[in-house]
Amino acid sequence: MLVPLDHPALRRKAEPAQIGPSTNALIKKLRKTLKGTTGVGIAAPQIGESIQVFLLDVPNNPKTTPRLILNGKSTSLADIRPLAVINPEIQCEGETKTEEEGCLSLPGTNVPVPRTNRVTLKFLNEDGQLVTLETQGFLARVIQHEFDHLQGKLITDFQKPALSWDHPTWFPVRCPTCGWQGMSNETAGGEPIPESGDYDDPVCPKCIEENKWIPVVDIPKPTEP
Repeated sequence: MLVPLDHPALRRKAEPAQIGPSTNALIKKLRKTLKGTTGVGIAAPQIGESIQVFLLDVPNNPKTTPRLILNGKSTSLADIRPLAVINPEIQCEGETKTEEEGCLSLPGTNVPVPRTNRVTLKFLNEDGQLVTLETQGFLARVIQHEFDHLQGKLITDFQKPALSWDHPTWFPVRCPTCGWQGMSNETAGGEPIPESGDYDDPVCPKCIEENKWIPVVDIPKPTEP
């Protein structure tokens, strides 16, 4: 059964799984839970188990998942679904595209989420054998979604905070002198402070000294009564 949104497992980094009866029982429970939904994947934290296991059950559609390589050989989703993934390691590659995603743990909620269109996934199967999976398209998106669950991350973490003159928040800012972009944790009407360490582009000293930052998205300032 899916746990409620306030369950601690949904926000905890999952622990590695041990190959054996307990993990097999967990996978069986995941299959049973997913079967009663319209979902295409489910992760152990969603049923209250903070263990590095998720299940993929993406329908076979070469148009949406045009590439699927398993241990060096081309295969089809029809031949491997549902696929249990244990202790995964992921490498995200290719173009990033933003599309709306839903989540079994957040019924009725859809959030635009940026994902790369290709991934390479290394994991253990139910027999403890190392598997390498390379794919692109919809399956790559689902894999990244389920992997996020093992990191304690939900799609709502990708929601952009509302810009407001009244509430402190993080929002993107840029320097009108050099064009460099950063983040601010001040209100949109305050003096933005660049978030250091997250950007590789150089910043001109002048914009730092004079604190000449403006919101990327302009917000109409309320007029005084």
